[in-house]
Amino acid sequence: MAAHIVAVFALAWLHVWWVWLGSAVVLLSAGYYYARLTSPLVTAIEVTESGYQLLDRGVWRSVKLKSAFITAPLTVVWFKGEQGESYHLTLLVDSLGVDDCRHLRIHLRWRRDKP
Repeated sequence: MAAHIVAVFALAWLHVWWVWLGSAVVLLSAGYYYARLTSPLVTAIEVTESGYQLLDRGVWRSVKLKSAFITAPLTVVWFKGEQGESYHLTLLVDSLGVDDCRHLRIHLRWRRDKP
């Protein structure tokens, strides 16, 4: 983020029309970078009897399963939080342990069609 600020001031020093365009691009890049930093960061999934919990930046959040797309190499899951936030997770086969991945995929296949 600091690099973006330095770049804007360095570009603003020059008074050429394309510099202002470059400054706008740098500012848009900074906004995108900031949005990515504040987006959910899920590091763990826990399946409980009452539903699912996601570890988002060190805080466990209770979520409900909205939909799941399951194939052999890829699993895409959409969870909805209690405050309305959405969590879209893309899980590759090697992003979990072998048994954990198999158990989660079987659980999601079995539960995704149930209300």
